[in-house]
Amino acid sequence: MSGGVDSAVAALLIKRNLPLGGLVEGVFMQNWDARIEEDQRHCTVEADYHDAKRVADHLGIHLHRVNFVREYWNDV
Repeated sequence: MSGGVDSAVAALLIKRNLPLGGLVEGVFMQNWDARIEEDQRHCTVEADYHDAKRVADHLGIHLHRVNFVREYWNDV
């Protein structure tokens, strides 16, 4: 989940269409290192995470945070 409209609507639609008791969880993937962000004033990884967390909390789903910084920089 990014905290944006697309992932929020997708999570809501999935949650609404699951059978009663179905489990929906979100994942926030950190793919860049916050220490080297060029512009700390806009769209930082922490701000993105907090947006995603706020959406997940509102929808009542658990949000996992995973760090793929090394994999992103080495393999992408």
